[in-house]
Amino acid sequence: KSERGITQSWSVQERIAKTLQRIGIVHWKQGAYEDSINMLSTSLGVYESLSGGYNNYGNHVYTSIRLELVDCLLALGRTHHSIGNTSKAFEEFKRAFAILKSNGIE
Repeated sequence: KSERGITQSWSVQERIAKTLQRIGIVHWKQGAYEDSINMLSTSLGVYESLSGGYNNYGNHVYTSIRLELVDCLLALGRTHHSIGNTSKAFEEFKRAFAILKSNGIE
């Protein structure tokens, strides 16, 4: 693909991920926690595929995706906390913090 084609593809994938994330947050607000976890997990998978996975966050091209990924992890953590799964919530919060820390944000 050309650079423009890749950018357009990422843009579409980013919008899909963001939409899934927003739906997940709506489900959380409505108390539909399992639906929220499903949407947020799917969104997280899209963000991860765009960022190259958790070990590839050094590139500035991915800055906006990394921040969205952090938001998604935090939402997923809140949802797990809401159903009393504090260990899973802590795991998601820890993952979000690791991404921020790897980018010099503490």
